[in-house]
Amino acid sequence: MTRILDLLLALPLALATSPLVFLLALYVVAVDGWPAFHRDLRLGHHGRPFRLLKIRSLSRATGAAVTAADDPRLRPWGRFLRRHRLDELPQLWQVVSGRLALVGPRPESPRLVLADDPREEELGRLRPGLVDPALLDFLDEDEMLRDRPDPEAWYRCHLRPRKLEAALAWSRRRRLRDDLLLLLRTAGRIWLPRRSR
Repeated sequence: MTRILDLLLALPLALATSPLVFLLALYVVAVDGWPAFHRDLRLGHHGRPFRLLKIRSLSRATGAAVTAADDPRLRPWGRFLRRHRLDELPQLWQVVSGRLALVGPRPESPRLVLADDPREEELGRLRPGLVDPALLDFLDEDEMLRDRPDPEAWYRCHLRPRKLEAALAWSRRRRLRDDLLLLLRTAGRIWLPRRSR
């Protein structure tokens, strides 16, 4: 998706959702204190590190770089934010700034990157995105990680390789129509009522 189209779509969405982000941030502070936002270190375009901005959904305790459904840091309000991806709304401004694209592989934590896998370097040449081509396949990632003794190790071994393959396959046959369709499908899966799940 071109940069111009990213701006045409992301800027109105960022402006429209800003009041909601403000209210959600106030709620987080009211029920769990500061900070309202979480700045998570990720690897971006060409492997450059940057801080991915989210509304905080976890307690301030440290832990794994991934979040399982049974993670003790996850608050009830955090589950709601994450289920509907409301915690990621501030990233629309990172799309506007050019740090992210609307569609692209999700930027990964340095702790989860497969350092010896050449696919990581290929993926690093792509601009990371808000909506990942593999997102629909891993929408229930937190449930996949539930009850794992070491969620980080299981993620690196089982999920990261599959995400790499999905993102690279998308990049090799990428078309604008597919990106727009992915945005619509993702919005539908996240925000429309689901009969099963």
